[in-house]
Amino acid sequence: MTAYLNSVQLIGNITSEPNHFDKNGNEVATASIAVNQKYKSNDEVVEDTQFFNLVFFGERTKLASLLQKGKQVFIEGALRIDDYEDNDGTKRKSTSIVVRNVQLLGKKESH
Repeated sequence: MTAYLNSVQLIGNITSEPNHFDKNGNEVATASIAVNQKYKSNDEVVEDTQFFNLVFFGERTKLASLLQKGKQVFIEGALRIDDYEDNDGTKRKSTSIVVRNVQLLGKKESH
């Protein structure tokens, strides 16, 4: 039996308000997340930030509505690589995370 797995789990901060739109009759939403990691290099602690594009399809676009810039979240999804041509005709690839689940983290704001 052959097994396959495409799964991503990230904890980070949302870097932009979600963008909702319609693509060929399908609901789509996009956002981005910044994920920090620390590691040692030559006995010095280095903090590195990686940025990832998030994409939500169909019913999951409702999850994107929960996101706010700066808020910490847990994201679960799958990697997706899209091919496209830029304005100069150069072939490029774009990697994004197709979101399946979102959990809001951090402190709740009191009103």
